[in-house]
Amino acid sequence: MEQRMAEADEFYWRVSPMPMADDLRNVQRQALSGMLWCKQYYHFIWDQWANGDPGMPAPPPERKNIRNQHWKHMYLDDILSMPDSWEYPFFAAWDSAFHCIPLAMIDPEFAKKQLDLFTREWYMHPNGQLPAYEWNFGDVNPP
Repeated sequence: MEQRMAEADEFYWRVSPMPMADDLRNVQRQALSGMLWCKQYYHFIWDQWANGDPGMPAPPPERKNIRNQHWKHMYLDDILSMPDSWEYPFFAAWDSAFHCIPLAMIDPEFAKKQLDLFTREWYMHPNGQLPAYEWNFGDVNPP
């Protein structure tokens, strides 16, 4: 345990070698650790969502016409950075893109892959729009 704690101390020291107050260093370490902790597997296939699971009661027919009906190409099967895997465990491209800023400090390859994913054809609408969030991929979000 002591060796792992020393390794973690060294890792986070290398992230921020500049002088800073111990409290600030601890807050940063906890925040960055939380970013790593909130990676989550996200699986969404529009057709399965609209038609329901085989062997289970079918969802109401109006499900196909309420939200995300213009995103039938969606096929998400990735590890994503979630804003908070406990209180906010859903896909939101804008929030996940913002996460890439601090994630780049501790896992630059993952941060780069996240940004790359959102511009792939299985995420992006054929008209070029990036998906907003799980409730309605077609909503307009910043930027």
